[in-house]
Amino acid sequence: MNYLSILLYIFAVSISFTTIYISFKLHKKYQLSYLSIYLYFLISINILGFFNLIGRYLAINLLHDSPRQTVMLLNYMFGFLNFPFVVLSIYLFFYLMRSLIEKEASPSFNKFYFIFWAIIFLAQVLLTKNYFDTKDDRLLKYFYQGVNLLAIISFCLIALYLLLKVKGITEGIRKKALRSFGLIYLICFVFVYSLTSKYILPYFGSFRVPVVIFLFFTQNLPALLYLKHYLDKYYVEPQIQLETEADLKGFFSKHEISKREQEIIVLMLKGKSNRDIEKELFISLHTVKNHIYNIYQKLGVKNRLQINNLIRNYIQNKK
Repeated sequence: MNYLSILLYIFAVSISFTTIYISFKLHKKYQLSYLSIYLYFLISINILGFFNLIGRYLAINLLHDSPRQTVMLLNYMFGFLNFPFVVLSIYLFFYLMRSLIEKEASPSFNKFYFIFWAIIFLAQVLLTKNYFDTKDDRLLKYFYQGVNLLAIISFCLIALYLLLKVKGITEGIRKKALRSFGLIYLICFVFVYSLTSKYILPYFGSFRVPVVIFLFFTQNLPALLYLKHYLDKYYVEPQIQLETEADLKGFFSKHEISKREQEIIVLMLKGKSNRDIEKELFISLHTVKNHIYNIYQKLGVKNRLQINNLIRNYIQNKK
C-alpha cells in the first residue's frame, strides 16, 4: 500500500466522522425532527461503508495468503453484516425525504418495504447455502451485484422523488432549498456510481479501492454542507403561543427562574430581540444579556431555540 492510498484512506475516514459530527451539531442546534433522521441515516450509511469497504478490504488483504475458500467465506460473511445496513440506509433516506416535505410514510409502504427485503434476505440465505453445497459462487456474485445496483437505483429514485414532490411546496425559499438538496444528492449518487463503475474504475489502477472508499464517504458531504448553509442563513425560530403566562408557573419554579428572568423568557418566546427586550423592560442591553446568560445556565441550554423546545415539551407534557 503506497502513501497516496493511505492518504485517501485517512481522508475518507476523516470525512466520515466530519459528516456525522456536522449532522449531530445541526440536530443539537435546531432540534428539527428531520435532522435526527438525517443523523441516523448518516450513521447507518457510514457503518455500511466501514463494513463493506474498509473492513472487507482490510480483512481480505490480511488473509490474502489463505485458501481461496477462506477468502470467499470471509467476503460473503461481510455481505451478511452489510445487508441490514443497506436496508436501513435506504429506508432512512426515504424517511428523510418524506420528512423534508412534511409527510410520513404510510403503514402499507413500511409493510411492503420490509417484506420485500425479507424476501431478498431469504434469497441471500438460500444462495449462500447453495454456495456451501456446490462451491460454485457465480449465483452469489450476481446476487450481490444485483443488491448493490438496487441500492444505488433506490437512492437515486428517492432523491428524484424529492425533486418531483417539492413542486407542491408554496414557500419560495424552502422550495428552492429542497430542490437544491435533492439535486445535489442525485448528482453525487450518479457521479460516484459513474466513477466506480466497471467501465471507469480500472483506469485508476492500483488506486481503485482507495478511490471507491474515498468517493463513498464523500458523497454525503456536499448536500449536508448545503443544508447547514441554508439553516444558518434562513432558519427562523418558531414562536410559542402562550394562552396564559401561568402555564409556565411550574416550569419557572422548577428551574428557580427569577421574576425578571421570567419576563425576559416570555418576551423571547414571542420572538423579541435583545434590543426589543431592552426597550420593553427599560433596562440596558448589557443587563438583558446578563439575564439571558443566567437563564441559559439555569436551563442548561445554549440558544433560544433550545429554550423554545424545552418549554414546548413542558407545555405538551402538561396537556
